[in-house]
Amino acid sequence: MLKTTENKINEIYNKRIQKVKEQLNILGADAFITNNRLNFYYLSNFSGSTGILVITNDENYLIVDGRYTLRAKNEAINTLTFEISSNSSLLEKDSSDIKIDIVNPIPQTIDIAQIS
Repeated sequence: MLKTTENKINEIYNKRIQKVKEQLNILGADAFITNNRLNFYYLSNFSGSTGILVITNDENYLIVDGRYTLRAKNEAINTLTFEISSNSSLLEKDSSDIKIDIVNPIPQTIDIAQIS
């Protein structure tokens, strides 16, 4: 029974992520990036108050600082979790070939659930 419930939860999050990826394709964007806690909870199940969720066509990444590493690994669904230290750079390689459209902050009139 527990495995069935876990599978259903994973399926819900998979569908949400897939809808974001469909929008990425429509927009021609490489990634959806958010640091909004409601968005990363809705899309990954991570309940921490600080983090960055990056969704690409190939993978989903949750980036957190050391305070949330254990929580992210326990809660986040279908994401690779990375811990970033205060002296790290998120973009250590040449990223000139990456197109990223960022809307920050996300307008209050747009709800991530609208694309589901």
